[in-house]
Amino acid sequence: MNPNFSFDDVRGAAEVLPNFERVWQEVEMHQDSEAASAADCDSVWLECTAELLDAASVEIVGVSKSRLGVEMLQFTCPRCNERHESLRFR
Repeated sequence: MNPNFSFDDVRGAAEVLPNFERVWQEVEMHQDSEAASAADCDSVWLECTAELLDAASVEIVGVSKSRLGVEMLQFTCPRCNERHESLRFR
């Protein structure tokens, strides 16, 4: 046991703990909101360049469902002006 340890040290730690927990919760909430923002991204895959592009930047021609029930976007590619079909990546 530390001879310099006192009851005041324990009381001080108990006073700091609620502040630490509050700050930690705020950090976690911030990280969760960043993850949610990233999840809000809506992308499509361009077959011609193999890149992901924001779905809002393409002209969507149609939406279909595959036999497995997966939503497929049909759109005009801004790179090659051809029609592509892609899963929607969120």
